[in-house]
Amino acid sequence: MNTDLPVLRLFLTWLLFVPVAIINGSVRQFFYQKYLGELRAHQLSSIIGSLLFIIFAYILARRQLAGLSSSQLFLTGLCWLVLTLIFEFGMGLAAGRSWQYMLADYNLKAGRLWLLVLMAIFFAPILIKFLLLHANKR
Repeated sequence: MNTDLPVLRLFLTWLLFVPVAIINGSVRQFFYQKYLGELRAHQLSSIIGSLLFIIFAYILARRQLAGLSSSQLFLTGLCWLVLTLIFEFGMGLAAGRSWQYMLADYNLKAGRLWLLVLMAIFFAPILIKFLLLHANKR
């Protein structure tokens, strides 16, 4: 098992997801939100975003993730999560949004599913390794 964490490749995987997330949000805002309403559109977009992140991570980093230990997979997911939070809050603050506004998407009681996206980002490396191990057993 490789003990070196392929940091650059794993960072680029996360970085390449940023435009995908922006496109996902734009499609939500400009296309199906008018039909579903803001809350349902947010929920659908959160589910789509979660799936897209896992699919893109699988396509772009499966070879690197396959050789990582459990602790390295955990660290990778944690790094992706932290990068996402830094990006999210950094962009929100740069746009002049309040903390209250930015934290509203974390309210599960209000039907907000942003935490699902963050969980998908965090657990993606572990899930991908699990899928790879089980695919090889067939």
